[in-house]
Amino acid sequence: MTGKVLVYSDSHSFYGVGINMAVLLERLCAAGHEVFCAQRHEQTETQRRLADLGV
Repeated sequence: MTGKVLVYSDSHSFYGVGINMAVLLERLCAAGHEVFCAQRHEQTETQRRLADLGV
């Protein structure tokens, strides 16, 4: 079963929590879930990669 998932973090994407959250989001996308992320907007490669995945 797939669903919609919202993940929230107030951590920057280049610290431990943000890095681990990005991996989680990528794996959720790969599993077919519709994924949303509530996080501060940054111009990072991680956020661009997630946006390309549809997060």
